[in-house]
Amino acid sequence: MPSRGRTKRYSLIVAAVLVGTGPGVAQGQVRREVRFSPGIGVYMPLGGPMIDEPGLRKQQIITGLAIGRLVFWFHPRFGIEGAMQYGKGQVAVRDSTAARVVSDLRATLWLANLRALVRLTPDTHRRLSMYVGSGLGVVGRSGQAFLDTPATPDESVVFVAGGTAVLGKGKRGPAFRFELEDNVSRSQFNVGLPNQTRALTHHDIIWSLGLSFALWSTH
Repeated sequence: MPSRGRTKRYSLIVAAVLVGTGPGVAQGQVRREVRFSPGIGVYMPLGGPMIDEPGLRKQQIITGLAIGRLVFWFHPRFGIEGAMQYGKGQVAVRDSTAARVVSDLRATLWLANLRALVRLTPDTHRRLSMYVGSGLGVVGRSGQAFLDTPATPDESVVFVAGGTAVLGKGKRGPAFRFELEDNVSRSQFNVGLPNQTRALTHHDIIWSLGLSFALWSTH
């Protein structure tokens, strides 16, 4: 029969191994996972005007967006995600013909990007998990507000911060997701024409809420 001293040493060794391996071994941490996240977003008009000329000024105002995201977590902390966002809203336009009058004209806004994500608190062993990320994308604008200032989609650099909260008891079940996203681009219109606008650094800032569903996962 082992002595009490030896049993205590064995217990300490087992505890040290469990601590050293962390939740990935002790709690069956998911190593790889694919999740789909539908959601809705609100464009926040905080990024300044897209056009700011002496005779013309245009700025996107609050716009609702439908959002779809697909992420592949190839490691408990690291993932790659593609996102598509589409919405119809309005652009506030002020021109030289009526300097004191602002017209709200219909416009379509769409954004697509690919970003790398880093979990700050892996949600495989926590109910709330926060993440940050960055990537590249494009921003497109069309509609009545841009008939006189056509433009091709702008390349953008994307910065995101958000989190997921697991719903229910299962770690692989649906989760509530929230995110703040900033798409930084250089906006320029009527390129190559006499009335070409100045290139402006513009921020398309979007706050979104949605759900996240596991499509596939493995240890």
